[in-house]
Amino acid sequence: AEPGVAPTLAVAARLVRLRGEVRVYGAPGDSPVPARTGQALLDGQHVETVGEEAFAAIVCLDATRVELGANARAAFDAGGKRIVLDSGVLRADVAKQPRGASVVLATPHAEVRVLGTRFVLSANPKATTVEVEEGTVRLSRRQDGASTVVLPGQYASVRGRDPVVARAVRAWRSWDVVMNPGEGMQAV
Repeated sequence: AEPGVAPTLAVAARLVRLRGEVRVYGAPGDSPVPARTGQALLDGQHVETVGEEAFAAIVCLDATRVELGANARAAFDAGGKRIVLDSGVLRADVAKQPRGASVVLATPHAEVRVLGTRFVLSANPKATTVEVEEGTVRLSRRQDGASTVVLPGQYASVRGRDPVVARAVRAWRSWDVVMNPGEGMQAV
């Protein structure tokens, strides 16, 4: 950048639907500002939903749609090609990507690389879980690279040093979240 000229940040995504208290942070440690429907999210900005009724729908530049459930926090980078879920649950409907391109969703424990699919990603302090509704994803443990392919109707979790294995969805839904199309996520 030229001396005296501030760097330009690229737009990563846009907030398209909000419910309850939703905040946007410029960077960790920054003071939050209330989110607004239609607001552009710049690379590196975080969105946080606060409270059990909070919900945010975000559309990335490639038409990938991300829904953040209650008490979730995520950052958007690289035009929405990299999304970091710090905590909470998100549902993603990833637009089909050009050959060789992918969207990466990361949590403190794992990384999900997708080419175009629909899935739910959950992160808490101890684990990351992905449930695939449509398409295929690869879930990888960040610590050692252990990974598995997750197919439609399956889920897989990264929890400590436990094996990273895909399983049928019915066991996971019983304790985590249920998606209500158009209404976001609810704990069960």
